[in-house]
Amino acid sequence: MEFNLTRFGALVKRDFIIYKKQILLIALSSIFAVGAIWFLTLRTQQLEETLAEYWMSWYVVFLGVALLLTSVIFREFKTPSGRMQYLAVPASHLEKLVSRWSYSLILYPVFISLVIIAFASTVVDTGTERYTQDVFFIKYIIHAYILAHAVQLIYAIVINKNVAFKTFLISIVTFIGTVLLIALLFYIIFHDYIPKGSYSIGPNLNLRISPEAQNMFSERLPRLGLFFGKYILPPYLWVVAYFKLKEKEV
Repeated sequence: MEFNLTRFGALVKRDFIIYKKQILLIALSSIFAVGAIWFLTLRTQQLEETLAEYWMSWYVVFLGVALLLTSVIFREFKTPSGRMQYLAVPASHLEKLVSRWSYSLILYPVFISLVIIAFASTVVDTGTERYTQDVFFIKYIIHAYILAHAVQLIYAIVINKNVAFKTFLISIVTFIGTVLLIALLFYIIFHDYIPKGSYSIGPNLNLRISPEAQNMFSERLPRLGLFFGKYILPPYLWVVAYFKLKEKEV
């Protein structure tokens, strides 16, 4: 894994020169969209008490847009000639991955955050306790975005065409499979903690578990899952993305 800052800077400069029209279009479209939301907000009196949550919901929407941008971040891979041309650029695989990784994980989220803050600050009282709580909650949204971005980055490298649509289908199948797998593992690992006849499945789920299991489910497992999702899984997926990019040369 070779990384040269001079070569990396030249690669980023190349991308901005080639895609300057697309970058300008995305930036102006985002500013226009947030401006339209701001204008409509000023005309909607019913939102006065929930403006912080209102803007936070739109922030989540724009992070979703960032994931769509991630799906086409390697647009050169749509055609064999484009793939060969991009892979022939004098830069290492790590430099190519980090450049495209930074555009949709750092540059656009920071840009849209500043735009939203600039507009929202004119109508949101930033001194309220509710606003502080909402801003505190945003960190969990950012963690979720980082994880989703790592997955989407792999899809962008592996899938050459219709990335967003195929990703949507794969994500649904993966989500359903993951839920079923977690339920199965839950039953295999923790069924000893749940006394017989203490749960029923129907319109109302009734589940009574032992105090030891309650402590595990309410404290240990969430902390373990949060640690795994924040510090283990994203770097692992970035490494997978790196090797998937190297495979494109084969």
